[in-house]
Amino acid sequence: MTDDTIQPEIPLVTLHDYQWLTASRRNWLELVLIPWCRTASAADLRRAEAEWPDIAGRVAPEATLWIWAWSRFPSLVNLEMGRFDEAIEVRLTLRDGSQHTGSPDDRQSRREWLVLMSREGQGGPFKIDEVATVDPLLEIRPVANRPLTPTELDSL
Repeated sequence: MTDDTIQPEIPLVTLHDYQWLTASRRNWLELVLIPWCRTASAADLRRAEAEWPDIAGRVAPEATLWIWAWSRFPSLVNLEMGRFDEAIEVRLTLRDGSQHTGSPDDRQSRREWLVLMSREGQGGPFKIDEVATVDPLLEIRPVANRPLTPTELDSL
């Protein structure tokens, strides 16, 4: 066998320190895995869940895969806590045009299913693929770093 073919030059991978390794992993999570979770279908998310230890390491898919998937609707989740944000009321619009109002119920919501709680009771469960938009209804922010007075609360 002759060496007449042109071989592309493949750069050798150099070993880096641990800091580089962890930064590389964080970049992959931020640039590849989390954006994929935000756009994947429920069927693909379930497939990924079955292989999650190989894909993401020893982390719970409930606190990563599914929360990242639901974060395509930012007002639903608190990424720092890795859970649904139960403190916010939202208007959920499904692909069929129907609308539902309530706060995400972190205890009842599982995988691709979201449950809303409101004064009227439980709403859902709603499948991630059925949700078109999620809009926050009201954001309550502290006034001057103090609790709101009863009058201020009544005016909301």
